[in-house]
Amino acid sequence: ERSRVQAGLTRPEISVLLAYSKMRLFDELMAANIGNDAYLARSLEHYFPKVLSKKYATAIASHPLRSEIIATHVTNQIGNRMGSTFGNYLQEEMGAEAGDIARAFTAACDIIDSQSLWHELDRVTLIIDYPKSMQLHKNIQTLLEDLTLWLLSQHPGQTIQTMVDQYQKPMAIYYSELTHLLPQEAIHRINAQADELTAMGMDSQISQRLSQLEFLYYGLDVARVASECQTKVTTTAQTWYRLYEKFQGDWLNQAIANLPIKDQWQRKAKGSLKQEFEASLAQLTHAVIVGDQDPAWELRNGALIERCLAILGELQSNTNINLAMLSVAVREIAKLKTSST
Repeated sequence: ERSRVQAGLTRPEISVLLAYSKMRLFDELMAANIGNDAYLARSLEHYFPKVLSKKYATAIASHPLRSEIIATHVTNQIGNRMGSTFGNYLQEEMGAEAGDIARAFTAACDIIDSQSLWHELDRVTLIIDYPKSMQLHKNIQTLLEDLTLWLLSQHPGQTIQTMVDQYQKPMAIYYSELTHLLPQEAIHRINAQADELTAMGMDSQISQRLSQLEFLYYGLDVARVASECQTKVTTTAQTWYRLYEKFQGDWLNQAIANLPIKDQWQRKAKGSLKQEFEASLAQLTHAVIVGDQDPAWELRNGALIERCLAILGELQSNTNINLAMLSVAVREIAKLKTSST
């Protein structure tokens, strides 16, 4: 009945669901020996008052309930920030264990410094209107979900410290150059959103970061390709965004995002399409850099590029876009990826 009328759960029902999901996640984290993770052990100092943390640091590190405290902290962080279905969703999508999910999620948070975003949102909760506040929280959730999925896929079993060390600095460089890399349409959209948030009373730098969330995710692919090709992050990002703009990446991403989701299979198909497009762009970027930049690569693949652009142009003139049509477009881009290897 609720599905038919598109009615969600009530607040009490959500609270009960969240409580049960936390209990399950806590048990799974304990079984995964999450308390032995050196990186997550830092959460111990935040559990106790600062005075005690400084004075009794050694004793706290060997606290008899060390594992329980760490598992509780991680459980609350995931449950409160990402909702009751986050862990189950990732387990279904990736077949990942709770410990790996917790590590990938924690790495994702620290790579983009999500705490500063949440802190500012908490500060302005009563200033900006409720729907806008919830949408911003949702945008952060979406980004962290995508980052966590990416890290689980690309770095299974790796430690938090390894992932943070590999991506935190490159992501910071990528973000600092983002406004110089994006297509003009995307820049105008971002600046308009940032101006709106700043006018509501939000810090201007945080407003800009929140408005750019949809593009932060690509920084992981850029950083990985830069590492593989031994090139600067900025140089790699420039090549990535030239390809992104050439193949109408902004329009294509918006079209994929606007696809309806009526069941889990449509959700999976939509997610797979997005991942295939991003993977194709990453591999194309790698191929272009290795193949001595754009001119030589375009010369070798002229016919395929022309066909791909023609299909994208035809789609953009259509007012009724569906999954099948977008799949054809992404598949044509994937063919370019194959021809470049």
